[in-house]
Amino acid sequence: MKEIKAAKNSLLKAVNNGPSGHFTTGIFGTKYVPEVLSEYYSVELVYDIVNSTDYPGWGFMIDNGATTIWETWKESDNTFSNCHPMFGNVSEWFFRWLGGIRPDPDHPGFRKFHISPSAPDDLTYVNCTYFSPKGKIISNWKKDDRSIIYHIEIPEGSKAIVTVPVEEPYKIRIKKINDPDFKPEKVDNYQTGKFELAEGIYNITVSK
Repeated sequence: MKEIKAAKNSLLKAVNNGPSGHFTTGIFGTKYVPEVLSEYYSVELVYDIVNSTDYPGWGFMIDNGATTIWETWKESDNTFSNCHPMFGNVSEWFFRWLGGIRPDPDHPGFRKFHISPSAPDDLTYVNCTYFSPKGKIISNWKKDDRSIIYHIEIPEGSKAIVTVPVEEPYKIRIKKINDPDFKPEKVDNYQTGKFELAEGIYNITVSK
């Protein structure tokens, strides 16, 4: 654990000391840095970096007219490609952290998977669809000042471990669409914010 803590602190220090407080990694490091920062620090930190228009970053590319991802953080004059999947892992981060759709290593093929969305302060909604081997998975959410409503679709033959942030005095309500016999009280521990759902379509409301 000491080694993990030291590695986390070293990574955060490197990011804070980087240009504009961003990471400057290449093709290999950029895949893992957003994952580690999201897991051990906060999604908010990565979200701010992803959306910043300062150099270096994806927002800088867009702010400078990019319609595709560049091979390097700076636009190239025909030395490197200006249409390259070099830093394309940011789209994976959207699915894994904003939509919260992640595989469970103990259940390959999405027989069981995680839906654990994150809702950064400046983001009001996410619509996320992933086509798994079992079928279409949907993880959408929308928030206002008093609540967040999650719309989740779990394909046939799958189960989802759902995690949503909840704290007092917030309460969770679960509705299974087109299933009048569904009773949320039969879902173990659902008021804790972490629970398991079987296949189906659900609306989950976290509100005061």
